[in-house]
Amino acid sequence: MYKIGSTKEVLYTEQKDLTEEQIIVTRQTYERNADRYVLNYERRDGALDEARLFTLDPFLREFEKQGLEGKILFTGCGSGRDMEEAVKQGFSVVGIDTSLHMINIGKIMGIKSPMMEMDMERMDFPENSFRGIFCETAIAHIRKKDIPSLLASFRRVLTPDGLLLVTFRKGNGFVYMTEDKVGGRRYYTSMSRKRADKYLLESGFEIIGKSSHKVGSRPPYYNLIAINKK
Repeated sequence: MYKIGSTKEVLYTEQKDLTEEQIIVTRQTYERNADRYVLNYERRDGALDEARLFTLDPFLREFEKQGLEGKILFTGCGSGRDMEEAVKQGFSVVGIDTSLHMINIGKIMGIKSPMMEMDMERMDFPENSFRGIFCETAIAHIRKKDIPSLLASFRRVLTPDGLLLVTFRKGNGFVYMTEDKVGGRRYYTSMSRKRADKYLLESGFEIIGKSSHKVGSRPPYYNLIAINKK
């Protein structure tokens, strides 16, 4: 079942795309182990600094550079760590996540901005609701075949010339699984930079920024900043 290239922490499958069962298992892992995930990953020492360096601050600085004002949607917001930092920097934010447990942890920790249980693939926000969308890694937990429809929904809720950050997991195109100290299994898609670029370009986004970074032994992150060209 597992391919060459697997490590103790990352197991590559022979699949090119996620199954519905794997998506359900991943969501259950986040929900059932939310406390441990927040402690060991999202809010571990240095995690916010990494996020600011590689994704959050570059996105917020570009948001300012583009002269944008208004709400930013954080998809897969978890306990709201990045939302909280954005608010400290003077931005207005809204967060959604499929894990109610994660959201409740954020509220207990004092997050005042709106946070709600919602699937980013089934958003019910009106058109042009947001000036920006910050989607870090969450896109790696959906099926590749569903990425075009997700990006179409992002375009719908973004204003014209709104800003998107999306983070893919760079790799050989196969699904991989992690099973670690958080408990439970999490499944991810991986893809080449060329394939990730193509998804955005074919959906009508103009890519204005690209970067990659790596944390620990996990597959690298591939970060794209793009403008919604309506």
